Amino acid sequence: MNLLIIGAGGYGKLVKGIAELNGYKKIDFLDDNAQEAISKICEVEEIEDKYDGAIVAIGNPQVRAKIKIKKSVTLIHPSAVISKSSVIEDGCVIEAGTIVSTGR
Repeated sequence: MNLLIIGAGGYGKLVKGIAELNGYKKIDFLDDNAQEAISKICEVEEIEDKYDGAIVAIGNPQVRAKIKIKKSVTLIHPSAVISKSSVIEDGCVIEAGTIVSTGR
């Protein structure tokens, strides 16, 4: 499985670690300012189809809201505790030690 992460900053690197724990083998970044990125964020539409899924890992909510992806995935750290009644939607990242205790 391969994953495209939009944002290669600190949060992007945290998301990459969770993705690896979820079985993703090839993980690439899009970022406007990071050397390890394969391209710029504005090219997400052209690049996303080459991946099994994509996730936005940018902390700034105004910037994050402007990025549209088609194959959004959810990543859950193996140590997270998720209630059976909870609803986790596409594009979520559930970090280590998180407890989700109830649904809607």
